[in-house]
Amino acid sequence: MNDLIQLHNHLYRIVQSEYSNCVIGTAKSSIHDLRVAIRRLDTYYTFLSSILNKEASLKLAYNQRIIQSYLSELSALRDIQVIQVHLSSLTAQTDSDLRSAVESTLAVEKKKAAKRLSKWAVGLVFKDNSQLILSLNLSSEELYTMCAHHQMKLARSVLKALHTDSNYHKTRLALKHLRYFLEQVETLFAQTHFDTTALSSYQDLLGMHQDYRVLLRFLRRQAEYPGLVTHLELMLHSLDLSIKASEKDLTLLVHSCGYETR
Repeated sequence: MNDLIQLHNHLYRIVQSEYSNCVIGTAKSSIHDLRVAIRRLDTYYTFLSSILNKEASLKLAYNQRIIQSYLSELSALRDIQVIQVHLSSLTAQTDSDLRSAVESTLAVEKKKAAKRLSKWAVGLVFKDNSQLILSLNLSSEELYTMCAHHQMKLARSVLKALHTDSNYHKTRLALKHLRYFLEQVETLFAQTHFDTTALSSYQDLLGMHQDYRVLLRFLRRQAEYPGLVTHLELMLHSLDLSIKASEKDLTLLVHSCGYETR
């Protein structure tokens, strides 16, 4: 079980490192990298919870609640930064009033985020999960079987979301969990390999769709920029068509995730 512990410690160290970068500055890249690191750790906790007994799983849930609540707190800042980045790319010369409104909102959110970050640094106390993981006492074959079962569960979640999710948010989140878990399986089993490039590309496409929706909501609230709203609605419609056209390929791709090369 040492491999499971080492992977846990590795993922947690990355969260700590990205958190340090985020404290230094709240640039879009550092917020994004911290969110990705937390999401990867959350994915791993979800897997561990699925193979631990009920009592151990409840203990593990303490850590998972902490990181999930922090992800939620970072979302508002992430949305504001998305607005700022995409507005500049939509027009060569953004309306000064609109730009001022965005920068003002961003400044407020940055202040809130800095306060939350400082509280997190003081208050985040992770329970040591080493003994929980050691209590599993699994053979390599048993662990691999459990990984394969969880992998297919995640794949089914993607397919379910794909056919029921109107705004692609759940689909994108399910894709993240699947892709991150496949990477973790590769770490645990050196002879196992998955090509996640296409999954990542589709995830990025859904991410762009989400970004445009965030920006569109902001512009509609302003009620003063009908030209930008119309332009963005057309871009969103075009992107929506591209995503729909790729759904069959994604379905086949997710189905193939059960057939890895070992």
